[in-house]
Order: sequence, then C-alpha cells, then structure tokens
Amino acid sequence: GKPREEVAIRATEPWEKWPHLFGSVFRDPKDGLYKMYYESAIFPSLKPPDSFTCLICYAESKDGKVWTKPKLGLYDFKGSKANNIVLPHAELANIFVDPLAKEDAGRLKMFVYLQNHSPLKAAGEVLASSGDGLNWKLVGGFNRPAYANPKQGNFTDSHHFTWDPIARRYLAYVRTFDQSHVAEAKDGRRRAVGITHCKELNKNWTPIVQVLTPDAKDDAQVAVFK
Repeated sequence: GKPREEVAIRATEPWEKWPHLFGSVFRDPKDGLYKMYYESAIFPSLKPPDSFTCLICYAESKDGKVWTKPKLGLYDFKGSKANNIVLPHAELANIFVDPLAKEDAGRLKMFVYLQNHSPLKAAGEVLASSGDGLNWKLVGGFNRPAYANPKQGNFTDSHHFTWDPIARRYLAYVRTFDQSHVAEAKDGRRRAVGITHCKELNKNWTPIVQVLTPDAKDDAQVAVFK
C-alpha cells in the first residue's frame, strides 16, 4: 500500500505538544478497533526533577484512517480529566496483544519507560498489563538481558517489544552501540540495533545480538539529505 496523505493525529488540545509516535498502533481483535498510543512531550516539565513531562495519549479508529480521541476521564491535566491521556509521566509505550496471557485482564501488555511521578509507582523501563487498554497495572521491571558482546552494551530508553507469531516467542529490539568513524559518544560508538527473545514474557531473555548497524552508504544518504 501507499502512505495516506491525510494526517492521522493533529495537536488540537493543550496537552498535545509535539505529538509523535513513540508508541504503538494495532488492531484489537476483541472489539475490532484500531488503537493508537502516541506521545506528547510538555516542556518545561509539569513537575520537577524531569526536564519535560511525557504523556501517553490514546486514539481509536474503526477503519485505521479516521481517528477519534475519546475523553477518558482517567488523569488530570491542569484541573480537568476531560482528555485522552491514558498514562502520564511515561513514554515509549510498546503495546501488543499477548496470546499467551493466562487471564483476560492481562491480555494486553505494555513495555513502557516511566518518568518520575508515574501513577504506576515505578520508574524506568517496566512491563504493565491491561484488559481494556485504558487501565494499566504494573507487572514489574524489564528484566534486562546481557549483551552477547559487552562492548556493544549500554541500556538507554529506546526499545521495541512485540510478539512473534511465527516462532511463537516474544521479541525485543534493544539499542546497541557500535564502533564507528561517525560517533555520538567520546568512546567512538554510535547507535545500532540488537535483538533478544524469550518464550515466557520478560523471563530468560537471550543475550542481545547486534543485527543492524549503519555503514558508509547510510552516512552518504544522510549527507545528501542534509
């Protein structure tokens, strides 16, 4: 298919600042709705010590084209709960249907990075569960796997989690750092992508293996883009 020219989500509300898809979009087989979890970043922060406040917002669609933002009534934003904020003080939400969930109340899973003041009463990368996709319960922290090559290691805040229906396993794409002549750190490394998997969610992850790293062709394309 071709990308649609129409904008899916516009910043129309006071809590929507720089809306971006550090989140997830999927079709929920239970109700047939397409569900989008996108992020808003408020600067300066609503509460210190964070430099900015991230809000995970929710939108839904019957056809994946026209999206609505329901007023959820879950969390306050400057005196009102009439908003579509599904989880405040959080970012990088990876949400998927868990086919191995033992209870309907946990059929949806979310790996998410929590800031200070999170209503889930935790911080950092965590796993949460939900039955309706709106009310989330903390399961626990992300059980970080080891790096197959420790020289490529350094956990940051950007990972992607999903279910692999072919191999019937959970996958996580985790940031790695590779040596490069174009470096973003003093140690001469730059961002790359690694992969890990497990059969039981968030348990016994395999060591992270780097699978994608930029090369000279990528750098040439970036130079042209600039």
